[in-house]
Amino acid sequence: MTTFHRLYTTDAPLTITGVLMAAALIPALAGLWLDPRVITGAPAWLKPAKFAMSTAIYVLTLAWIFTYLPEWVRTRRIVGWATAVILIVEVGAIYVQAWRGTTSHFNVGTPLDAALFAAMGIGIVMQLLASVAVAVALWRHRFGDAALGWALRLGLTVSIVGASTGRCARDAPHAGCRRPHRRCSRR
Repeated sequence: MTTFHRLYTTDAPLTITGVLMAAALIPALAGLWLDPRVITGAPAWLKPAKFAMSTAIYVLTLAWIFTYLPEWVRTRRIVGWATAVILIVEVGAIYVQAWRGTTSHFNVGTPLDAALFAAMGIGIVMQLLASVAVAVALWRHRFGDAALGWALRLGLTVSIVGASTGRCARDAPHAGCRRPHRRCSRR
């Protein structure tokens, strides 16, 4: 059985999302080459390219982790579908904003910008909670290979801690501002 087939039979939504994100990288790379626009000092299509690539790596890694949790069928199904949908919407919003020539994160300049940013924020919080569910499964699962078990548990736990720092980025002073946004000034 090939690795792709194994991932697909373990979690088809995550595997399809990984392939979709790899395919989505192609127009972003074309945009980097063909579109001269710059958004906040970076090429307009750089962020979509980075998110497509990192999302493909993340969802395929999560599908691989699921191969070690065969007894956790319901958790895998819920987290797999939720992750696929959330990250497709997230990356889709980033592509839309690049196409519009504006920032995707921390952008509340128009009602559409605010709605996209809010949807992305809600989605990522939901994704973080889904990751916690997988971490719980990993911590409760008995692995035949103790080193692998600890690597998976600690790796996902560190990933969750890192993802939790997104609020710090949100609360930091925004580019071009002399002080934090009033929503971020909670003293």
